[in-house]
Amino acid sequence: MSHDRNQERPRCGLCRKILRAHDSISIAGVGDRCYRCFNDETADQLGVDFDNTAMPPFAITDVDGVRHRFEIRSMLVSTGHAMYAREIARPAAKGGYRFEILGDLEADAHDLFTRLRERIRQRLSVRHVEETEHGWQLTQPHRLRGVIEWDPETGGELPLLIVDGRPFTWDQVGRMLMAFEGFTLNATVQDSIEVIGGPLAAGRLEPQAAEGQLSSETSAVHRFRTPNRRAATRKGPTRVASKSEPARRPDRGSHGGRIRGRRAGHRVPDHARGVPDASV
Repeated sequence: MSHDRNQERPRCGLCRKILRAHDSISIAGVGDRCYRCFNDETADQLGVDFDNTAMPPFAITDVDGVRHRFEIRSMLVSTGHAMYAREIARPAAKGGYRFEILGDLEADAHDLFTRLRERIRQRLSVRHVEETEHGWQLTQPHRLRGVIEWDPETGGELPLLIVDGRPFTWDQVGRMLMAFEGFTLNATVQDSIEVIGGPLAAGRLEPQAAEGQLSSETSAVHRFRTPNRRAATRKGPTRVASKSEPARRPDRGSHGGRIRGRRAGHRVPDHARGVPDASV
C-alpha cells in the first residue's frame, strides 16, 4: 500500500525525487522539478555560476527558550539568488516562521545562509504578543508585526496573520487592537524579503522592469508559499464604486505580490519583493 502511494506522488522529472508540497516547482509544458534540478537548468539557460550548495536544517532558540527548527531552500530567479528559511512545524500545526533573503545571481550560498540565520536570530529575540488573563495582548512597545497568509476558514476573504510564528485570525487581531480604543493606528505593509544583492539592491532595476524580465522567461509555478489552487481562486480587493461607476478590481501594480506572465502565463511570487509583511 505504501509503495502504491509513493508511485502516485509527484516526482522530479529529472532526478525522480519524490516532491513535497513545499519542495517543488512546476514548469508549464515541461513538468515538475525539485529545487536543485530547477536551479541547475535555469543556471545553464542564463549562463550564470549559481551556487547550488544545499544548506542543512538548523535550530534557533527564541526569546522564551523555545527551539525552532528551519529548513533551507534556494531558488535562482531573474533578480538573484533567493534563499528561504521555513520552520519545520509539528504535524497538523499551523503557522510557523518563514524568512527570505535575496542576493546576487552568483552569491556564495554560505554567505547568504549566514546573513539569513542572523536575521532569524534577531527576529526570534523579539516577542510581539503575549497571552494574558485577558487573552492575547500586544507587548511593549505596542508594535504588531506579522506575515499575511491565506485563511482557509474564510476562503481568503479575510487574512490570517502569522505573528511570532503563531497564526491569528483577523478577529483575534481586532480584539488585541481594541485594548487601544481611541489610540491612533499607524499601519504599514512591506515586503518580507531582505534584498542584499542583485539589480534591485543596486537600484538598476525598477519594479516594472523586473516584471517585464520575468515575463520573458519559461513559465514556472512556485509552490513554496501558497498552493496553486488557492492562488487561482483568490479574489483581489475591490473598492467601493460610486453610483455612476461600476465596481472594478484595482490594478495590483508592482506590489501585487504575484505577477502574471512568468514562464507561459502562470502566477508566481515576486521574488524580488516577497510576501507582504504587515507592521502595526
